[in-house]
Amino acid sequence: MKKHFILTALSAIILSTGVGAVATQQAQPVQATTWYVHHYPYFVTHKVRLTKNVTFKKFRFVIPDYKSYVAATKHLKKGSIVKVRKGGASYPWFVTGHGMKYTSHYGWTVLNQKNWFTTNLKTKVAKPKKSSSDDGMLVVIDD
Repeated sequence: MKKHFILTALSAIILSTGVGAVATQQAQPVQATTWYVHHYPYFVTHKVRLTKNVTFKKFRFVIPDYKSYVAATKHLKKGSIVKVRKGGASYPWFVTGHGMKYTSHYGWTVLNQKNWFTTNLKTKVAKPKKSSSDDGMLVVIDD
């Protein structure tokens, strides 16, 4: 009985000092999470102008990835301004703007298109000026 009392008292003292040490600890805020959310390249969007008439596809994301399917399509004309961001391994770009929104379940993307946007947002691109000596005539010199 005496041995049981000593073991109980000793375990109570050990547990009470451990709980006191844990109770005095304060949680430190994690600084890395806010940087990750706002600066990671996949979350950075860029405003771009379309250089062609483009058809966008709205995908429903399903796990596994090969079961994802097209839920809707939308056509935009050349010159429209949209926002794009990297699409990761499965999709080339994700697009937002003109009623297209990206959520965790749906995303708008372009398939099988090359060179469909430019980062130059000016409405008209300046054409190179012709020099006064260039009158469009072809001159052939015989020797």
